[in-house]
Amino acid sequence: MNAQWWGPLPATNFLRGRHGNPTTLIVDHWMAGTMASADARFKKPGEQASAHFGIGQDGRLVQWVQIEDTAYHCGVFTKNLISIGIEHEAGPTVGPTAALYRTSAAVHAWLARLFDIRLEAGVTVLGHRDISPTQCPGTLDLDKIVREANMDEAQI
Repeated sequence: MNAQWWGPLPATNFLRGRHGNPTTLIVDHWMAGTMASADARFKKPGEQASAHFGIGQDGRLVQWVQIEDTAYHCGVFTKNLISIGIEHEAGPTVGPTAALYRTSAAVHAWLARLFDIRLEAGVTVLGHRDISPTQCPGTLDLDKIVREANMDEAQI
């Protein structure tokens, strides 16, 4: 997957490696801000927050944490160890765009192939709120992302 590298992050905001755990989940988030604000937070030492990828309103894809490493994104360490975290540039006042959905579906399809994950909303593709008490990912339509990603997979 061709992502623009926005790392490295401070060592306090992610973990090198996954303690031998396989990647079996994708956890989706909304930024409730901009890519720039997420980047600033993830690069602030001591935040203990990060994500593997970010997807902009315009469909651009950035990467903060290598996929073989553990991003601190969902609030439960054991879930972080087995998941890829994807931030989406959307929030309460900024709805997801078609470009954002297209890129997200492509990233999900790529991750499914890479890690041999069968994409299922609510099972292997979760919203942050499925793990921790939060509104995140808000209005992001995970069923749509999974449906489009699975269509991508079928065309390969």
